[in-house]
Amino acid sequence: MLVHQLANLAEYVKFLLSYPSEIDLLFKELLIGLTHFFRDSEVFHGLKSHLEELSNAHDDMHNLLDRTDIATIFLEVDLGIRRSTPSITRIVPITMADVGRPIADFATNLLNVDITSQAAEVLVTLSGRESRFAKRLLTVARVNFGEKSLICRLCWI
Repeated sequence: MLVHQLANLAEYVKFLLSYPSEIDLLFKELLIGLTHFFRDSEVFHGLKSHLEELSNAHDDMHNLLDRTDIATIFLEVDLGIRRSTPSITRIVPITMADVGRPIADFATNLLNVDITSQAAEVLVTLSGRESRFAKRLLTVARVNFGEKSLICRLCWI
C-alpha cells in the first residue's frame, strides 16, 4: 500500500483488481522466504535432525518421570500444576486433568506441611528448601525449563 501511496485497504483492493499482475508480485513477495527455506536441504535436514533429538530427549524424560517412584509435582510460577509423576497420588490426589489448576486447591495427606507456602517462598527467595517430617523429605526447588517453574519432590528417607 505504501509503495503505491494508497491510504487504506479498500483503495489497495481496488488497485489489485485493476492491476492483476500486482497480485502475482504480492504472492511471490509473501512466499519467497518460506519456499526458499524448504528448498534449502541443508537447513531443512539440520532442523529435522535437531527436532528428532529434542523429541527423543522428551520421550526419555517422559518415560523416566513416569517410571520413577519419587513423588514429584512440577509447578508453574503461578503455582499451577504443570506435570506430576504417578506416585504423587499417594500424597496429593491429582490427575492429568488437573494440569493448570493451583496446587492450593488440593489437600495433602501430610501433617503440618504446606506445600503451597513453601513453593511460594522458593519463588521469592530463589533458593531451594527442604523439610523433614515423619521419615520423609520434602524438597522444593526452583528449576528453569525454558520458563521458570518449580519442582516439589517428596522422597522417602
